[in-house]
Amino acid sequence: MAVKMDLVDARTTQRLLAWLIDFLPVLVLSVIFLPMIASRMVASLSAPQLADEIAGTYILYSVLTLAYTVFLWWWEATSGKTLGNVLLGLRTTTLKGERPGWGKTIIRRLLIAVAGIVPILGSVLMVISNHFDANGKKQGWHDKVAGTLVLDIKAGRDPLTTGGAAGPQSFAPPQQYAPGRRFVGEPDDAQGTSGAVIDSVPGAVRVAAPEAQESVRPRPAARPKQEAKIVEVPSTEAAADPDEDLGHT
Repeated sequence: MAVKMDLVDARTTQRLLAWLIDFLPVLVLSVIFLPMIASRMVASLSAPQLADEIAGTYILYSVLTLAYTVFLWWWEATSGKTLGNVLLGLRTTTLKGERPGWGKTIIRRLLIAVAGIVPILGSVLMVISNHFDANGKKQGWHDKVAGTLVLDIKAGRDPLTTGGAAGPQSFAPPQQYAPGRRFVGEPDDAQGTSGAVIDSVPGAVRVAAPEAQESVRPRPAARPKQEAKIVEVPSTEAAADPDEDLGHT
């Protein structure tokens, strides 16, 4: 299975479906509470005592809606996820492939909400505005202002877990060069001087070479010189009989 290394931008339809899924819980709460509030407001015209019940119902609806909205924005700010993003395999990130954070999330979400001044059409147009982006359809208008991207992690790589926009190589620790040394296979410097050879490994015990060990062995103490003795050897000529040279008569 090939490893996905490219970043893939979310399509316009994916963005729209993810936004609708995110909006679905608010829609459900509105369907439950708003008709109830409306009916009680009509009934309060003839029964003013229902005003307190209407206020309590409206406060409950507002608290639940606000709690869900804060949760959704927190989830997107800290992990790039929302309900729609998780179900459709999308992630919201910065241009560097990092988590968007609170500032960028609030900006892009508020712009979608403000566009809702034009009912339904305004927010939808803001969400799918990446379709009109000349830069490869990467960013919607709200993304350009906030500095964010929406990526398809099913078709491509998830930068939040694979080293950001730079990729897995950003996980590699930086190489540290010691003065006067170079790594194996590294070319010489510009002056043509070769670096020193790596002659030690951290934690290893250094053992002297056999030649070095031989040179440091203690030499045996020199024996004291013995004085030469002169031995007199008797001369053979002196010991010989002089009559032998004359022979026998």
